[in-house]
Amino acid sequence: MPNCAGPDGAPAFSFPEFVTEDFADVVRDKGTLYLRAATVVNGERDLLRVVTSERLDKNLMEQIAKDLGKITFSPNAQDQSLSQPDRSGNSPNVRNGELEAPFSAGAVPPAANTFDFQIPLPVPVEVVDWATGEQQRAGALARVETRPALLYARLFSRLGDYAKGVEYILWSIAFVFAAIEMLALWIGTKLTRSITSSVADLYDATMHVNRGDFSHRIAVKSDDQLAALANSFNSMTASIERLVLEQKEKQRMENELTIAQEVQAQLYPKEISQLESLEVHGFCRPARTVSGDYYDFLKLDSEKMILAVGDISGKGISAALLMATIHSAVRAYCIEGTPLREAAAMGAPFGHGTALANELSSAEVSPAPLLSLLNHHVYQSTPDAKYATLFLGVYDGATRRLTYSNGGHLPPILISGDGSSQLLDCGGTVVGLLDNMHFPEATVQLQRGDLLVAYTDGVTEPESDYGEFGEERLIQIARRIVICLWNGLPS
Repeated sequence: MPNCAGPDGAPAFSFPEFVTEDFADVVRDKGTLYLRAATVVNGERDLLRVVTSERLDKNLMEQIAKDLGKITFSPNAQDQSLSQPDRSGNSPNVRNGELEAPFSAGAVPPAANTFDFQIPLPVPVEVVDWATGEQQRAGALARVETRPALLYARLFSRLGDYAKGVEYILWSIAFVFAAIEMLALWIGTKLTRSITSSVADLYDATMHVNRGDFSHRIAVKSDDQLAALANSFNSMTASIERLVLEQKEKQRMENELTIAQEVQAQLYPKEISQLESLEVHGFCRPARTVSGDYYDFLKLDSEKMILAVGDISGKGISAALLMATIHSAVRAYCIEGTPLREAAAMGAPFGHGTALANELSSAEVSPAPLLSLLNHHVYQSTPDAKYATLFLGVYDGATRRLTYSNGGHLPPILISGDGSSQLLDCGGTVVGLLDNMHFPEATVQLQRGDLLVAYTDGVTEPESDYGEFGEERLIQIARRIVICLWNGLPS
């Protein structure tokens, strides 16, 4: 079938070779656009080809645009590929030497509501060259102007009886999405307020800390990470406040210790009056700021001197205060001559078997009754757990004799010129722990060149890599000093 016949007055057209199966598309035949469909049926002897064709003009476009809106159709799109000649040598955009003019069909319906805006939709139309079968992607261009309400109506009209159900489904989906959107908005607003409120509280708290106010605390009203941050901040400020108070208390204690150190330093003898037959020296270096170590040299007259060395139980200010008490009591009792009278009233025995009347008349200071009196004084004026160790000695330069009594203190070491050593351990228990205690006393004869070393446990108890310093090492050092003194003495 080389030729196809159309309606009366319609030009005949040939059947192209590329149509070997069913075909339906927009074609350009001799410069004119058609809606053309072809069906190929296998007959008994030959193939039967049926072709229907409708020219794509304004009349057809009016029918298409009836329920769609306004359609502006341009049969010739402005594309370089469309202006290229086809295989027959004719330009596909040219009809009788002229381009086909654009035309419009239909009209834009009025808006159904406020949101029913006009929508322009440019649509490129693929065109098939009927002579060659080549496709042109933008062989023509259509511009559709319509409204959403009209599109929805066309959509629901094609659904038929299902349109109402689809409408309900769409409304339900819209309602669900609107509810989700409102819930998300509410959650977002609440979360934003919670975050901004927590951040504002933290900022306000940092301003308090910047001003030095560490007592400020953030009110925690939730149980989330921001609340954990607020609790952490409160814990931090509480720790800083506690550290500041501790630092202030430490500073106050240091100030008090400094004052106590200055006061204690004044209690040690500054200038020691030497005797003609006795040279004395004293030294104290506290392990802390203040200590309970005590020593004193009290000259009674040109020939007599009291030697005192003690150690107070405990450390710190309390030990320093008790040390000051003993220091004052020793000096007061010795200078005023009260030990014998007070001790006699307490029933204390007097040394050397001297009659009480003679002792009272002479009013000489003796170590044993002095220790008894100090023991009673400390026992009455301090807590039960407080006590002291005290060595008291009275040196008589005329006879070079040392009368002493030891109240629980480390025995002083007497090094003779020949290198022998002796511990002065005559005495009793510690001072101030028990009341009504009596202390024995003894007398030693000192020779020219002898060395007496009285010390506290701060000398012998410290340890090093070689162990404790110890008493034996102290005796060895004292012996070397005696040897050096003997070698340096004139014959």
